[in-house]
Amino acid sequence: MHSLFKEYWTFLNLGKIHMPYYYVLGAVLFTMIAFAMYLYIPILQAQVIGKSLVAQSRAYTQTPEHSTMKILVIGDSTAVGTGAPFGKSVAGYIGKDFPSATLVNDSKNGMKLEEFLTRLKQHKGEKYDLVVFQIGGNDIVGLTPPSEIQSLLLQALGVSDTIASTTIVVCSGNVGLAPAFKWPLSLLYEERSRDVFHRYAQTVKEYPSAHYVDLYRNRSDDIFLTDIPKYYAPDLFHP
Repeated sequence: MHSLFKEYWTFLNLGKIHMPYYYVLGAVLFTMIAFAMYLYIPILQAQVIGKSLVAQSRAYTQTPEHSTMKILVIGDSTAVGTGAPFGKSVAGYIGKDFPSATLVNDSKNGMKLEEFLTRLKQHKGEKYDLVVFQIGGNDIVGLTPPSEIQSLLLQALGVSDTIASTTIVVCSGNVGLAPAFKWPLSLLYEERSRDVFHRYAQTVKEYPSAHYVDLYRNRSDDIFLTDIPKYYAPDLFHP
């Protein structure tokens, strides 16, 4: 055994010729660690700050005394309004434009399409003048297969068609542009956003009563990047 070890040591020649490889290996490891920190520290910061934003968030609802119509807003944190002042969410602006409407907001932070569909089904038998979907961003980030996203959305539209005369479908913007994501994650999420948005547009066409709001923009056309402190919440993820 001693002889075998001696031959192995001689072969490697660790103390002489191959010593520089340790420096190379060290440099490679340092680069990998630095790159991992570059990628994930902003995401960890976003998660920490995001928890605080979630704790402070409150979904906008309204119940006027003499209601003339009924609206259901249902979705993820974008429907809750996480990161925005209360009343400055999409639901809040709808309520402002239609002050006599009863606005039900059945939204939840972090919700994906699978849970969204289950929650939407609980409204079967109810009647609304308008249903607003705000869903999909967490499925993009969470790597839900695009075919599954399309299938779940189609099922959700089928449910909505039975409870409302009109459905408006909104997905998140180009998720890959969120400052919390660095290259190459940003490229991955840009590509997934593009694919999902295309599938949303095609799926919504299946229902004449449904309308799709396309928020996808390329990097050069995205107004959110022109003033990040103004258009992004402190976690640099939520708009």
